[in-house]
Amino acid sequence: MRLLVLGSTGPTGLLLLQQARDRLWSVTTVVRSPDKLAHIPGQVDIVRGNVFDPSALASALRGADAAISVLGAHAGFLGKGATDVYSASARALCEALPEAGVRRLVFCTSAGVERDDPAEKLFYRRIAKPLFLQRGYDDMAEAESLIRASAMDWVLVRPGRLVGRDPSAPLRVSPRWRPAGGVDVSRVALANFLIEQVTDDTWLRGTPTITE
Repeated sequence: MRLLVLGSTGPTGLLLLQQARDRLWSVTTVVRSPDKLAHIPGQVDIVRGNVFDPSALASALRGADAAISVLGAHAGFLGKGATDVYSASARALCEALPEAGVRRLVFCTSAGVERDDPAEKLFYRRIAKPLFLQRGYDDMAEAESLIRASAMDWVLVRPGRLVGRDPSAPLRVSPRWRPAGGVDVSRVALANFLIEQVTDDTWLRGTPTITE
């Protein structure tokens, strides 16, 4: 299996690299600063490039079986700042994968992308989310719309709030809303779930929403 990972310098991306290597998969990643992955052993093909450039992505995708994106925003996701990380990368991937002859895309957004999830706590849904997070979630929604309109074999994975600890409970998966009472999901569990979507068709063209 040959896999392209985007967002590999982040905490979830690093776990993806490790889990793919544990499965003896060939892994390529595109990053602006390869020095950030200098500690990664040679089993990962590190390509310097712009993840928003379809040509660069198509080149990196040659011979791949699938792509996983865990690209995310940082400070621009909060407050009045907006981000286009999700929609811009989705747009580039929607162009690059067909050009490279790759069909499978596993793309990570968030459980918060749904505006009226009944499983969300009322304060979060009515106050915190609209005031501080909505513009970022709107960009995720745009990315999902772009990918849904494509002819690719896509899976849109929506994790709950990410935490750095090891999994503390079995993973729960819902087709749209958060699982009842679910809030957190460990990055380890998320990375494992993302990897599984490369070969498992259970959630093909679906929006699995995951918490513990």
